[in-house]
Amino acid sequence: MSDDKTRGENEVGSTDLLALIDAEPYPEQWIFHDDGEWWVTTEWLVGPFAGRAFTASSKDEAAAQMVEYFNRHLGHDSIVGIVIRESGWPNLEMVREYTRAKSHVDSEANDQALPQSERPKL
Repeated sequence: MSDDKTRGENEVGSTDLLALIDAEPYPEQWIFHDDGEWWVTTEWLVGPFAGRAFTASSKDEAAAQMVEYFNRHLGHDSIVGIVIRESGWPNLEMVREYTRAKSHVDSEANDQALPQSERPKL
């Protein structure tokens, strides 16, 4: 699936997925090169609790592994499966809107949090 030219109409290509992740805030947290390998993580979509990393010699290969992983979990009743389904996967435009809405909710929650000086001391 790493070859975007041979993918089907409803399949996500690794290049398109990488472009989506690159458009997220702080993409260097989700795509990075370390110890001679490219790492692409799912945390940008499913969060750190259910996050997983994929490694390969190229970003495209690691992203292709993620595409396969998301496709396998699409029908699962697991944290990953539920998030994948709710996000609209494999429609990347729906996934983009889902992450924007989620980011907005997280941002509002942070804005409403008590300042450090007003938090109760434990």
